[in-house]
Amino acid sequence: MNFAPVGLYWRTLRHLRAEQLFFLFWRRLLHQPRRVAMPDIGLHNPTAALDCLVPCPHVCWLGARRFRFLNRERDFVSRIDWQSAGESRLWQYNLHYFEWLRQAECDSATALDHMQEWVDANPAFRGTGWEPYP
Repeated sequence: MNFAPVGLYWRTLRHLRAEQLFFLFWRRLLHQPRRVAMPDIGLHNPTAALDCLVPCPHVCWLGARRFRFLNRERDFVSRIDWQSAGESRLWQYNLHYFEWLRQAECDSATALDHMQEWVDANPAFRGTGWEPYP
């Protein structure tokens, strides 16, 4: 008989308070769902959402495929190079943040076009856009 799991459970459970043990028993052994009160979100407020979309002063989309981040301007003529060879990592991160979409001049059709371009150019889990920071 293998007593290793018993020791593992003992070393874990001995540090729990009585209420934690009760709810552990309640949820795990009796398979009771957790009851969570749903918050009242109130009425939909579109102006509150717009307040979150204030343009960021440090990023600049200059139209089409031209960008300026960190006082460095780059023009991608026909297609955005999402890996941006020759640019610093921080400059590339600013490109991948998409904060430049918040600018009033960037309409929804252009934004969707750039997003689709990003999806096409960045296969899953490869490239700068998939690094942890951006």
